[in-house]
Amino acid sequence: MSLLLKDRVWSMEAPTAKRGVYPLHGFKLGLYRLPITLEDPVEIKSVHDGLKKAFEMDAYADRVFATYRWKEQNMTDPDAKGYEEVELSVTVEIVTGEGVDIIYQIFPIEKFGDPQWVKDYRKKADHFAKMIIDTILRNTILADKMIDSIIKDEKMSELQATQKLEEMTPLAKIVLDAKPKPKPVEEISGDDSGPAIPELDGPKSGPIDVEFKSKMRATSAFSA
Repeated sequence: MSLLLKDRVWSMEAPTAKRGVYPLHGFKLGLYRLPITLEDPVEIKSVHDGLKKAFEMDAYADRVFATYRWKEQNMTDPDAKGYEEVELSVTVEIVTGEGVDIIYQIFPIEKFGDPQWVKDYRKKADHFAKMIIDTILRNTILADKMIDSIIKDEKMSELQATQKLEEMTPLAKIVLDAKPKPKPVEEISGDDSGPAIPELDGPKSGPIDVEFKSKMRATSAFSA
């Protein structure tokens, strides 16, 4: 039985399974565990916002999602008879925390309808997923964290660590301003005295005549 299933069974460490990674039959799974920490909400937001120019970005709970889309055509002439076009996509998931996981799954082509004419779908999806990962690791604050980790673990200079990171991410696109700085929070003044209260210097004249009783005419007494 194990020989029949050896190509269809994934063995996962418990920490990985707890993070919700459950690959299904027919799916290709890629999982990269990075020796860095990403827990600060400001840093997580920086990763999310920094890549909006390159990918479709989304975030939920402790995860950041980057999606890349591309189109395939079955022929070059869009006006030709039988022309078909399909939009495909692949999503990379960044699981934040103490130890960052970067995950992607390549779904069966049937997820996008039934474009069986698409050639090398899995190969292209795998390539684009790795391109997303390389772009993330080269451009965002994760690049700084990776360089620090390489310097610490391999005892090399910052320049050497930077060169090694570039060698590790050959498919990366260059994204400008991918490390947005958080906006400074305006400090609240410590003066809690509130608005100035005008000094009172006695009663003011108003629309009511306080001496109206002295001006009233006398009336006769009522008799039953």
